[in-house]
Amino acid sequence: MDDFSAGAGRPPRHRARRLGAVALVAAAAMGLAASPAAADDGLFESSRTRYEVDVEQGMVEVTSTVTIRNTLPDRGSRYFYFDGYQIAVPASAERIRARSGGAALTVTLRPGVGDETYRYALARFPQLRYGRSRTITYTYELPGAPIRSADPTRAGKGYAAFAVQGPGEPGEASVEVLVPDGVEFTSSAGSFTSKAAGGTTTWRAEPNEDGEGFWSFVSVRDPGKVGRHTTTTVAGQELQVLSFPDDEKWAGFVSETFAAGVPALEAAIGVPWPGGVTRVREDVSPAVTGYAWFDHAKDEIVLGEDLDTALLLHEASHAWFNSGHFSERWLREGLADLVAYRLDGRIGEDAKPPKAPRRDSKAAVALADWEEPSGRVADASERYGYAASYTAMQRLLGDLDDAELAGLVAAAYIGQSAYDNPDAHVPGYSITGWRQFLDLVEDRTGNGQAAATFSTWVIPDGLLESLDDRAAARETYRALDARDAAWQPPRGLRRAMTNWQFSRAATVMERLSDTAAAAGRLQEAAAAAGLTEPETVRRAYSQADTDSEYSALATLIPRAVEVVGAVTEASRTAGADADPFTRLGELILGVDAGAEAARARFSEGELETAAGLAAGVIEQSRWTRWLGLGAVTAAVLALGGAVAGVAALRARRRRSAQDVRLGQLDQPDVAAHGLGTDPQVVLAGFWPPGPDEVGIQPPGESGDIGPDRDTGGHSDRDGPGGRGGADVADPDPAQVDAPAGGVGDDLGVGLVDLDVAGGGLQRHGPAGVSEDDIA
Repeated sequence: MDDFSAGAGRPPRHRARRLGAVALVAAAAMGLAASPAAADDGLFESSRTRYEVDVEQGMVEVTSTVTIRNTLPDRGSRYFYFDGYQIAVPASAERIRARSGGAALTVTLRPGVGDETYRYALARFPQLRYGRSRTITYTYELPGAPIRSADPTRAGKGYAAFAVQGPGEPGEASVEVLVPDGVEFTSSAGSFTSKAAGGTTTWRAEPNEDGEGFWSFVSVRDPGKVGRHTTTTVAGQELQVLSFPDDEKWAGFVSETFAAGVPALEAAIGVPWPGGVTRVREDVSPAVTGYAWFDHAKDEIVLGEDLDTALLLHEASHAWFNSGHFSERWLREGLADLVAYRLDGRIGEDAKPPKAPRRDSKAAVALADWEEPSGRVADASERYGYAASYTAMQRLLGDLDDAELAGLVAAAYIGQSAYDNPDAHVPGYSITGWRQFLDLVEDRTGNGQAAATFSTWVIPDGLLESLDDRAAARETYRALDARDAAWQPPRGLRRAMTNWQFSRAATVMERLSDTAAAAGRLQEAAAAAGLTEPETVRRAYSQADTDSEYSALATLIPRAVEVVGAVTEASRTAGADADPFTRLGELILGVDAGAEAARARFSEGELETAAGLAAGVIEQSRWTRWLGLGAVTAAVLALGGAVAGVAALRARRRRSAQDVRLGQLDQPDVAAHGLGTDPQVVLAGFWPPGPDEVGIQPPGESGDIGPDRDTGGHSDRDGPGGRGGADVADPDPAQVDAPAGGVGDDLGVGLVDLDVAGGGLQRHGPAGVSEDDIA
């Protein structure tokens, strides 16, 4: 069975009228002439029609058995009778016969009424009075008509295309088509079922449900005999072109147009060829039913015999414009026509698009309500729907240039919301409906008349009030979006706006008003300070989707504003002009590094860490100047001590009377001998930090003497080890050994030992420097 994809057809330019059956009725009375009466006023009809397809001979044999009954009662001396019954047959039908009651009836062929595609076969019989019935069997053959002739009947070796019909009251018309097993069968009506037996497959239509009888157009094709006619390549994919065997012109036209058309469609739509088409098949059905179509179940496009560039491009565009991406039929058909007619003149002929229909015509319908027809024959409402869809789409997008059109259509194809960034695709909006399309058109094209166009052509009357709700919600949304600057509003709000859930959107926007303003201030402050916005904060804002997440934002965003202020202040402090002593103190404390670390942590979204580092920098800046002064003073004193030590060393070498060996002093915990820093004794103001101390400490009174105390605090008053009994003269240069606290004599020194802190010394050494705190 054929599975016609919703919204995948387009009426071709040529249509044929539906065929039917007609009975003749006359009235008779004593001395009165016959007068006509309506056939359906007194005739009961039922029929059983069978079509046997001979694909070897390229012929279709038809047998139609019709039973009629006169239901017009006599009226006194006046009575009504039927003396003829006619059926419509294709113009190409041959060997037409009729029999009734075992006898042949006279058959007369009459032209169709205003249509050369069919004729009437009228069978005559004696008067059929009230209450009586007659069964007539018609037989005829369908050899087929030439390619592109008015009669749509085709028959050849391996294929056939023809109309099937049966007159009858509701439930009284049945049709069956017999084909060899393995022959493909398609129908414009979806009511056929199949049953195979004895090498033959019978396709049977369900009885009709109305008083018009049954009608459909069918096509059969034997792949083994018709097979693959032409193969071409489109966008790297193989495409089969199946024409009638004697229609090389059509095959060449389709191959060439497809090869040129697909790249043009890709450019016009802005999306690469999605595939989904494996063959294009020639058929007469579109000319009869009023539809060409794209059958997604079979990956097949079915076209009529006409060499119609716009129609081919229209059907090819349904690879994009289908129900998997666009929810309403008018969107699929309107976009397909808009693109096809735009490209038509560039590739082949310059076809004329349909004229705008009258919105107040009887066939008019709001396009949002335009659905697939119950049958496959184009009627007035179908013609209106196609023309109105093109008219609306032309007014919405017709003024766009190629690049603008491609951008808009591509956004609609991927299901993008107008409330998302143009370069973003947010999961959840996979199918575009008329509401989303209106938002996209307004926001991406600036078409100020879009809502009016939708009001006229698309939106049902009962939904027009939603436009007022939409206008109010969009005004509030734009104001909120302006407050949060470059950031996207939270995802939950964007979803509510996309789905036209304006009550929910209003609630969320009221809740987010202050938060959006804070987001704007955060971006402004970060930009002013040269800071990178924290991605984690921005993401938390733009992806918030629930009430609990909105509540969290109300705390997070203002806190981020506070932190950016603290980091900005720390950066300003670290970068401010300062005197040399302050700059030295900043270098010692690492103020610049601390400020840079605060900036980095802020940009990484570690707000509390950044706040702590910024506070540390601001606190340190309060004493950087006197720390620099202390460091300079210590350095000067150290340099003076070194000079004095050189002089003392020379004097010391002349003193031999009190020469004492170093090993005679008891000094197990004294600072190291010789030049260099002892790990346990350091100069005040230059000590390394201990394991739990951060940064450089303020200068102490003296360096600590370990191991009983940590480095970096105040000096220990007592030196380690035992008490010395006399002044010590050390022959080694740059060495002073401190005995226990309370030594009474001066120490003999050479170079000043910068590693030893004075611990309660009471006398001056040879260098003349007070030993209360400094050795």
